[in-house]
Amino acid sequence: ALDSEALAIPLGSITGLAAASDWGPDLPVRVLPAASADGEFRNEFTSAGINQTLHRIVLDVQVDVCLLIPGGRAETSVTAVAQSCGFDNLSYFNRLFRQKYGCTPGEYRRRMEGATF
Repeated sequence: ALDSEALAIPLGSITGLAAASDWGPDLPVRVLPAASADGEFRNEFTSAGINQTLHRIVLDVQVDVCLLIPGGRAETSVTAVAQSCGFDNLSYFNRLFRQKYGCTPGEYRRRMEGATF
């Protein structure tokens, strides 16, 4: 778990220069995860034929995670996020994301880049 993880970052990596990224003494850092989870049940009723109704109970779970890393931030691809959430099909993940949030994951990321937490 990252909450107990102690890491060391080479001093050169905070310069932003790729050539110096692995140089210098290691600086001890702690990674602080900040997360919140929210769950919500909803019922869906759809016609399934004559005198038949399909009742679907859906559990929407939203988990917001932010890693506070000194000296920068980590970039993660939408594919990696989808796979870590259990989606093997990126198109399906994008479609569900658009239905839920009204935009693609990339658009959501660009919106959130300017946000402060």
